[in-house]
Parts: sequence; structure tokens; C-alpha cells
Amino acid sequence: MTSRYRDITVSCGSAAYCVIVQSKMSADLDRSRPVWRQVAEAISRRIADGTYPPGSQVPGIVGLSAEFGIAASTAQEALAHLRDTGEVRTELGLGHLRRRLEVGRLNYGGGVWP
Repeated sequence: MTSRYRDITVSCGSAAYCVIVQSKMSADLDRSRPVWRQVAEAISRRIADGTYPPGSQVPGIVGLSAEFGIAASTAQEALAHLRDTGEVRTELGLGHLRRRLEVGRLNYGGGVWP
């Protein structure tokens, strides 16, 4: 069985194993820069352009690994960076979610407006 996920072709011989046959994204990554940072930047761009609206689910470790053709540990590092910068939050049972905009608190000059 062969399945397609975004720019990925996955070939499965049985339910026990699957192999990523082609990953267009992994070829587009610059190996001279940390891959996790490039993946985090790609997700940040999607957040900025509205692909992931506030409160929507962002791909998790498995989804990022498959989409970008990267190791799970690299995807985990990218998601950790996005959590550290406040762009996503992780909720048990829900996965990785794009943070909602805070309503009622606006930053202005020297402080926070209630």
C-alpha cells in the first residue's frame, strides 16, 4: 500500500512497517543550519500567514517527522522551541495548539493595559 501525506510518499508492506520513500521537504532543508530551527521557522511562518489560526492544532512529532522527513527528536526540539517562544502550547490529550491571542491585555509603551 502506498499513501501520500503532503509531499511525502509512504510505502507500507504490512501493518508492521512503513517506509518513507520520498520527502520533498527534507531536500529543501539547509543542512548547514540546525534542522529543528528551520522546522520551527516554517511553523512560525504558517502561524503568521494564518494557516494555523489561534486555537488550532499544529502537527505533532509524528506529523512533523513525516512532513519534513526528519527524526522524531528533531521534531520534538522544534516543538519545544515553539513552546518556549510562546507560539504553541501543549495540552495533554489535545496535542500542540496554536496559542490564542490574549483579549483584554494590550501592551503599550511602558506597561500593560488591563
